[in-house]
Amino acid sequence: MATAQTNTLPTAKAGDLIDKQGLAATHAWLLELSNSLNEPIAKATDLATANELGQLQNSLNSLASDLTVQSITLLTGEAKISAEHINAASKAAKSVIDEIVDIKARIAKIGAVISFVGIVLTGSGTAILKAAHTLKDALEKPANT
Repeated sequence: MATAQTNTLPTAKAGDLIDKQGLAATHAWLLELSNSLNEPIAKATDLATANELGQLQNSLNSLASDLTVQSITLLTGEAKISAEHINAASKAAKSVIDEIVDIKARIAKIGAVISFVGIVLTGSGTAILKAAHTLKDALEKPANT
């Protein structure tokens, strides 16, 4: 069922894709974000935090890899999402996460990014729009909550 948000975007037709090459900026940022966890992992004072950071790092690397394997086929009849839309959401997330020093707060925001990119890979324009709003809400939450 289409929502008000999907009506503002064109509808995907058979064969419409999010081109993997167009997602290069998001791919690069996921790898950058993953690498930014190296130091916190090395400095973690408890095993639970180190494990959580390691799992986030693995997820980021896996998603980055998935973005380079093949273009994402959009589901016909749903919102036609472009690489530019995904890159814009990634850029917005980057601007928020880059300002967060507290590792627990960064973990929460990075988790929201992982959820968003995971949904992007489904090709469901409706789900991607919903996930983008969820990501935006997560990014707007104060970092201490």
